[in-house]
Amino acid sequence: REPFELGISIHLQNNIHEEIMTHQEQDSVNHTNNPAEALDFTGRWTREPSLCTGLLAALEARGYDKEAAAKKSIGPYVQEWCKTQADGSDLATGTTTTTFSWTVTTYNTEISKPWRKTTYPTSGEFQESYSGPSVIFGPSDSKGSILKRHVEYQSCPESDVGSAYVIVTRNPHGGATEFSRRYLSNGRLVLERTFRPDASNEGTVSVEVFERA
Repeated sequence: REPFELGISIHLQNNIHEEIMTHQEQDSVNHTNNPAEALDFTGRWTREPSLCTGLLAALEARGYDKEAAAKKSIGPYVQEWCKTQADGSDLATGTTTTTFSWTVTTYNTEISKPWRKTTYPTSGEFQESYSGPSVIFGPSDSKGSILKRHVEYQSCPESDVGSAYVIVTRNPHGGATEFSRRYLSNGRLVLERTFRPDASNEGTVSVEVFERA
């Protein structure tokens, strides 16, 4: 297997939030490249531990003890991405509109038993509810908590199509923020995560590499 050049940018490690595009920059990328269409993650992907970097430290930063982090970092992790389409109408103009989203099914044991199913839009803000404990964001409220999330795109020279799909997730109680940056490189799906426990922390960066299953 040939060496995999991750090419992690220094600015990502030091200050990823400064790399998140302004609306003007994002409009420029959408106009020239249309990353929402160009980035096609469709298919089933399995994480390749030998190609990942920083994962053990990142899991420990999220609250796992050393033994649990070591086990999780090399354990099976499979995701299936499926793009879905929904048609609607623009009330102002009466025209038909089409929106797309990603349905992501995650497996961490048997492929026949999904662990989690999530819907990610291809742009804009969205929310995700959770109840009970969360390693990253702490315990939920008694009636559940809402994570505030939004999607943006970045220019990404390492990407096969020149851009990356970014999801920013903020703790509903303040404090922790996670940046997830996905792109395709040499036919692989690359996931760069930066986790910041608080605003004063530069964060822990990990890179996970997935190959088609």
